[in-house]
Amino acid sequence: MLLHQILLQETSLRMDLEKTVRDLMKEFEQMKRNQAEVKKEQEILNQELIDNITSLRTENQQLKDELEQIVNSGMGTCKCDLTNITSDFHNFKSDFSYNVSLSLLDFQKEINSTTANILHSSDDKIGAVSRDISDMQSAFKNLSGFIDRDRNFQASVNDDILVQQQNISNVIIETLPLDCKELYMNGKRKSGVYTIYPWERSDPNYRPVQVYCDMETEGGGWTAIQRRINGEENFNRSWTEYKFGFGTPYGDYWIGNDAIHQLANGRNLSLHVTITPLKDGFVSFKTYDHFYVFGEDQNYTLQLANPGNGNFKNDALLEGHDRYKPIGMQFSTFDVDNDNYYRNCAAVYLGGWWFNRCHNAYLTGPWQSDKWRNPWYPQYTSGRHVNGTSMLIKSH
Repeated sequence: MLLHQILLQETSLRMDLEKTVRDLMKEFEQMKRNQAEVKKEQEILNQELIDNITSLRTENQQLKDELEQIVNSGMGTCKCDLTNITSDFHNFKSDFSYNVSLSLLDFQKEINSTTANILHSSDDKIGAVSRDISDMQSAFKNLSGFIDRDRNFQASVNDDILVQQQNISNVIIETLPLDCKELYMNGKRKSGVYTIYPWERSDPNYRPVQVYCDMETEGGGWTAIQRRINGEENFNRSWTEYKFGFGTPYGDYWIGNDAIHQLANGRNLSLHVTITPLKDGFVSFKTYDHFYVFGEDQNYTLQLANPGNGNFKNDALLEGHDRYKPIGMQFSTFDVDNDNYYRNCAAVYLGGWWFNRCHNAYLTGPWQSDKWRNPWYPQYTSGRHVNGTSMLIKSH
């Protein structure tokens, strides 16, 4: 607001200066016109003087002619008169010359006086404008100094604001929820989509993540890292897509392997797996009390142990032949093959997973299709029988 007022004042000063300069220019133009008029009047007077002199010369010549006629006619009696006439003529001529000289002198004085007045007036105007310009320059200089001080003050205020914003941001970050369990502990009891912050603010990977929170299953506070409810998302995705995640927590999605590792890093997590069959809708589930995923430098290697509650007919992840178990396996996608099979299991079974050679269970096959083979063997041998899946994690 203060800077705006200063700018308005500067604009007003500039407008006043421009008006003064315009007025001076008008007076200069008027002075030129006055000088032209004086010159014109002088020319008229000069012409009148020339005309008078010409007339006098004509009269003088006429007088001479008359005198010559008188002399030539022998009118001696008129000598006295001639002498008088000659004397009168010389007196007239002398008086006329004197009067003309006085007129010329008076006219020259008038011209000099007018010119002096014009120059004096112009000097006064120029002096006044010069003083105005000097005053305005001083005002501009003072104004510039004030503006510089104000800018420095504004910069200082802005720095203080940035510091306060950073402090507030740090406080907010410290209170932002890490996962759905923290939301549950803070009083959130309704299942749905929430925003969590797995990374610290200083982490280069920092970003908020939208997830589905299950606030009802086994005490609530579960964070869904994988969810399929309508088949709208294709889970046959690239390594990069699995790294950062895809889909929407309002429907089908994979949270992202980076986020899974960040949520697991330095914490004890449980995994809760569910499959909803197409036929009767009775949800099958299995809980594991130890779940961990390493970072990308180890290709998101999976650790899974300590099976807990569940109603599956079998444990397809930990039971069965070792060559099908995902334990200790790196993650694979159709463009990055980390399995133990001579072919790329992810490319064959059309979904990313911790394949071995290849699997007894995986939850990322083609939706409700026979191409999704053995989602959970032997209870679910085809994706055609599956109407939903989820992988939920929670710290303990």
